[in-house]
Amino acid sequence: MKKIVRTKTSYRCGVCKSEHARKTEAAACETGAIETRAFRVGDTVAAKEKRTCPHGHDYVCRGRVVRVVGPVPYDAEIYGKGFGLWRSEGHIFLYELIARCTRCTGRTPVRYPAISLKRTSSAARAR
Repeated sequence: MKKIVRTKTSYRCGVCKSEHARKTEAAACETGAIETRAFRVGDTVAAKEKRTCPHGHDYVCRGRVVRVVGPVPYDAEIYGKGFGLWRSEGHIFLYELIARCTRCTGRTPVRYPAISLKRTSSAARAR
């Protein structure tokens, strides 16, 4: 019996720590701009569009930012088609909040880019 050992070389972007198969891809990822942070943990925000819970209820996601994820590489397939964020290559931040359906009280963590959120006052959240 022979032991076959294969090594896989990958290159890591210094900004977002994503791994790439080629050195040129990692270098191109590193040269992308970084979006400035729009929100901080604890900020009260609301989504600009409605979500649908697994039970089919539509609601507007409101709450506090629980976590800031990123910077992550921009992907047109996800952020362009899903959120309408069309931009050049670079890195963006994602803001995680706990989505709570107003009808069935299901809670799930969701992540939004800054373009899909708007800042709200804490008095508006209490309603």
